[in-house]
Amino acid sequence: AMAALSIIGPPPGVCLRVVPPAEQGAPQEFALDYLDAEILPFLLVWLLEWANVPDTMWNEPSVKGGIDAEDRDRGLRYLVAFNLSARHISEGLYHRGIAVRFQRDPVA
Repeated sequence: AMAALSIIGPPPGVCLRVVPPAEQGAPQEFALDYLDAEILPFLLVWLLEWANVPDTMWNEPSVKGGIDAEDRDRGLRYLVAFNLSARHISEGLYHRGIAVRFQRDPVA
């Protein structure tokens, strides 16, 4: 493991870009020191599982899904929609991105 680490280096960092609606300002980018390319896939898998996306679709160039949850104690409904993209760069190396849209509404 140490030999491989010295050759390829540590996992690349993950960048978070928050894009608010146009009327709320410009996008902001954050470098995440606590989240890297080894940990991110484990977090993304939970989104895919909760959205009931079949595992045969997980490596497609574009995967869309959504989660609908309700907090009965607070009277809130949460909607999370996402689009996971994978662009092949070379020799099994991919650039992956995820766009997440979050909405919170009172339960009707």
